[in-house]
Amino acid sequence: MPDVLRLELIELGARFRAYQQRPEPDLALLATLHERKARAFALWAAVTGDGGLRHESKRSEKAAQTTREMHANRTSQPIGDTPSSDGSRAAAAH
Repeated sequence: MPDVLRLELIELGARFRAYQQRPEPDLALLATLHERKARAFALWAAVTGDGGLRHESKRSEKAAQTTREMHANRTSQPIGDTPSSDGSRAAAAH
């Protein structure tokens, strides 16, 4: 596994653990974490050819989409109008 990918997975694990310690949920942040996880697992699958990792990537993509939908329902925002972690607007996923 490339060092960059290994470091991303370590950081991502730390971010998920930190998220779990939050007193209140932040669904926009959680969706972003799921998206990062999906990208990391897709890259890992491409490097190793592991179909199980591709499956995990797809699961994370679905989790991100579901979380974005939950956030949109809670905030009454259209899904494509959800702010991303950097404050910009996220593109709608289809």
